[in-house]
Amino acid sequence: MAKQLFKFKEVPWDWALCFRGECPFHDNCQRWIAGSHAPRTVVLRTCVTPHAVNAEKPCKYYVKPEPILMARGFGDIFKDVKRSDYNEMKAKLINYLGSERTYYYYKKGDKLLSPKQQEWIRQLFERYGYGDYVQFTELDNIYLFPHARP
Repeated sequence: MAKQLFKFKEVPWDWALCFRGECPFHDNCQRWIAGSHAPRTVVLRTCVTPHAVNAEKPCKYYVKPEPILMARGFGDIFKDVKRSDYNEMKAKLINYLGSERTYYYYKKGDKLLSPKQQEWIRQLFERYGYGDYVQFTELDNIYLFPHARP
């Protein structure tokens, strides 16, 4: 089962927040979700003013939250891979992810794998006959902001 995560540190500094809880669309607006997760240390930010609230339709600053299913970690992904395939597959995965160091960040779950990256890894394993072996350590529904979508 996937978790839903929202991390305020991922909110761009110039992203306008909304604090208008009385807006009838606030529960389904990414700006309000971001504002409701603002830590107490946030005292000055750009925000949507009360004048934007419309009781009949969302305001023009409304952004529908669309979580993306990201994968965290793949520690045991090679456990059932034959020795004859292991080195080549791992080298291809390292090359795809950018470097050996980055590979280990993804493996440990310090970096999240986008749906595109997850699919590439699944296809790599399928090409070698291990289509059913791809298991990621954890799946998280992450709220990303429009400019940060993978």
